[in-house]
Parts: sequence; C-alpha cells; structure tokens
Amino acid sequence: MIETIVPRARRVIAVTPNSERAELAEDLKVEIESLGVACEAVEDYREAYEKAISYCTEKDLLLISGSLYMIGDMRKIIRLHKKS
Repeated sequence: MIETIVPRARRVIAVTPNSERAELAEDLKVEIESLGVACEAVEDYREAYEKAISYCTEKDLLLISGSLYMIGDMRKIIRLHKKS
C-alpha cells in the first residue's frame, strides 16, 4: 500500500498504531523516505492529526490511512477537533 499511496503525497506523517504487532513510526518513516517523500514520525494520534491539519490549505486533501481501529480512533479526534 505504501508504494501506491506515498508517491502521490507531498508529505507523510507516520504514526505508530496502538497495537503490539504494529510497525513503528520510525520504521515506516525510513521506508517512506526511501520513496523520495518527506516524512515525520509521530507517536501520538492527536499530535499527528494537528500537525497534518497545520500543513493543509483549504485546497488540500488530508488522507488518513491505517487499520479500522486506527481510523476509528482518528475519527474521534477529528470530531473533537471540529467541535473546538
């Protein structure tokens, strides 16, 4: 999936999912940067979302990709962010 999505991105924020079996954000960062795309490794979902939003303009698309568990956690953060 990384080889499909990353080349179309300007910037990627890699996050370590809340799972013992998950690949570490730092390891993902190395793999992503090997494809020539800027990447930051972040350990906290909320911090990753806030960083991503700070990089976006009104015309940008923010893509959040990961397991259904991770997407569920991110949806909660997005909803809270919209309310504030």
